[in-house]
Amino acid sequence: MDFLKRMKTRLCVSLQKKYYAHISKDRKIKRTTEKASPKISLIYRISDGGRTSNKPDYITKENCLKNAIQHFPAEACDWFVIADNVSNETYRMIQKYVPADAIRQTSLGNAGSFQACCKKALEKADDCIVYFLEDDYVHRAHSLKILREGIESGEAEYVTLYDHPDKYGYGTCTSPFVIGGEKTRVFLTESTHWKITNSTTMTFAVRVGTLRADWPIISRWTVKRALDFYMFTDLRRKGRRLIVPIPSYSTHGQNPYLAPLFDWEKE
Repeated sequence: MDFLKRMKTRLCVSLQKKYYAHISKDRKIKRTTEKASPKISLIYRISDGGRTSNKPDYITKENCLKNAIQHFPAEACDWFVIADNVSNETYRMIQKYVPADAIRQTSLGNAGSFQACCKKALEKADDCIVYFLEDDYVHRAHSLKILREGIESGEAEYVTLYDHPDKYGYGTCTSPFVIGGEKTRVFLTESTHWKITNSTTMTFAVRVGTLRADWPIISRWTVKRALDFYMFTDLRRKGRRLIVPIPSYSTHGQNPYLAPLFDWEKE
């Protein structure tokens, strides 16, 4: 009996060593994977043009850039700025937050500067996540985490953090896809609920490989004007999906299109 007890004890010890060695290996692999997560490429588009009316007082070029830097810091994101038709004063302001070698000055207009952002993104590897961000957006805490979570969920090819109020039937814009509310599907990731939505602005995230495959559609709707609704409608016909967290993690800084449920001035 003593012999059998000793054998049983040895077997248990052996199995425990193998189990904990396996757990340790899994944790090591997980830590390595987390460290290896690639930076998100953030391509920021700023101009002294665009709409200046009907914006809250706190929506300024500098405030929005500072907010973006806060929530998408340089240690976690590769920043590049397309500064289109900006004054010397605005250019100096940008350099307070972004190094000069990561800024390109252009005179292309709204649609042309967006295409310049896309062409910059297309220089990167297909698996790179790129976030195209305009200069009049405000984000809230954990936006970077949520953005990555949305793309890596596998539920959609395109992600926006802006829950547009026109999807709830208010604002002056109307959509043929929204009648008393948007027909959609809601799902859950680690940190938030999401819904599939039909369109957004020209601020969104996508993998470069998808951008490359969809470039004929995207370029078609950004020649003379950036026609975001028609672009996303066309992408939808192709079978692409766009998702947004609910509630919103960002807002477009224009009345009456501030994303609902938050005091964005505090952000």
